[in-house]
Amino acid sequence: MRRFFAPVARLLDQLRYSQKFLLISFLFAFPLALMLLQFLAETQRQVSLSEAELNGAAYIRQLHRVQDAVIRGWLVADLAQVSNASTDMELQQTLVLMRAELEALGTLDGQLGVALGTAAHYAALQVASETVSDDPQNATNWIMLDEAMRALVDQVGNASNLILDPDLDTYYLMDVAVLRLPMLRSVTAKQIGASVLASSGGDDALAERERMLVLNGEVRETWSAIEHSLTVSQTNTGSQAGLELIARANEDVAGFRRTLIDMTGAERLRLVGADSLLSASRKWLTAENTFAQSILARLETLLTARIDAMRQRQWATLAVTALSLLIVAYAWAGFYVSVQDSVGVLRNTAAALV
Repeated sequence: MRRFFAPVARLLDQLRYSQKFLLISFLFAFPLALMLLQFLAETQRQVSLSEAELNGAAYIRQLHRVQDAVIRGWLVADLAQVSNASTDMELQQTLVLMRAELEALGTLDGQLGVALGTAAHYAALQVASETVSDDPQNATNWIMLDEAMRALVDQVGNASNLILDPDLDTYYLMDVAVLRLPMLRSVTAKQIGASVLASSGGDDALAERERMLVLNGEVRETWSAIEHSLTVSQTNTGSQAGLELIARANEDVAGFRRTLIDMTGAERLRLVGADSLLSASRKWLTAENTFAQSILARLETLLTARIDAMRQRQWATLAVTALSLLIVAYAWAGFYVSVQDSVGVLRNTAAALV
């Protein structure tokens, strides 16, 4: 046993008491400091990831408003192909709305675009929007603009790490806001377009009716997926903030969805006419956008709460560590003074004996 401790004993024998205390204190403090730094680095990484998710949610919030305007224009252009009613004024109003939302998106992209890597996708969106402005009567141009918008949603979801969110409540809210709702709007618009063409008669009416039925099934499947995601999110959360608003918005939009889907049956559509379909579509889109905004508001609330909790953990850990080090330093100092006093007494005794 003595041989095992001989090296450190020789080292300590060469040091004064103050140096011994400093060495032992350093050997205790170094691993503690290392673990503390690793903890702070990891929690700061999580804070940074959540802040990136917040930026992504803010960007996607505006993209939902852009898609709302795009789907409105898409439906008007679809109806213009088969209806005798003039849609020029409706299209111009939609173009004004689209440009206003794109301008707001451009401002946001100037703030967050570099961090989210949106340059290429945002440029593609601008090109598609210019094509729509040149020929708004062409429904294909609106479809291409919607595809460019959804590609930008995917890019923001990936770059902001929203797609990799680690918590069940926020992950399933992300699933609704980033994956389900943009696709639901697009599929619903396609289903309405197929219904319009099926109701107009012609050689392709039967094929369009079959396509409408397939798309109708996709719409209903997406509804079910959204309901499932909301249920999982609400079941696995510790916060009730925003749940009532989401439930109310979901109830409203479900009613408008059912009305719209019922209206787009080929026979029914011929009876209600284009104006009624446009009115029902606008109500559905308004309710859908309100629902999306309520989802994103809760997502942002939960992300902010997560960031605050991690920062509180950082400060609490720093405070406890600092207090512990002060107590240890105080105890070591007292021990050192006690040893020095004992050594002094021994020296005095030895001197008296001599």
